[in-house]
Amino acid sequence: MKYLTTREVCEKLKISRATLYRLRDDSSFPEAVYVSARTPRWSERDIDDWLEQKRNRPTELRVRPELLIGGTPRPPRDRRLSREQAQQAA
Repeated sequence: MKYLTTREVCEKLKISRATLYRLRDDSSFPEAVYVSARTPRWSERDIDDWLEQKRNRPTELRVRPELLIGGTPRPPRDRRLSREQAQQAA
């Protein structure tokens, strides 16, 4: 069984080191094995299995309703306050 370093995992997943650290907090990401207090290693098989699960999982569609066909678009918001509104807010 081969164990991957932090750099090797990042290269394999094509992610940054910071992203890998965020993924470690995710419960679905494989657990690291520490060969010393500050030296994590990940099983290559576990990483491959995790990748396969991610590929086979259907992605959740997150689209604003107004972008769908038949959706009602919202009018654009004017972020500037009129003088009267600014005086009332103050």
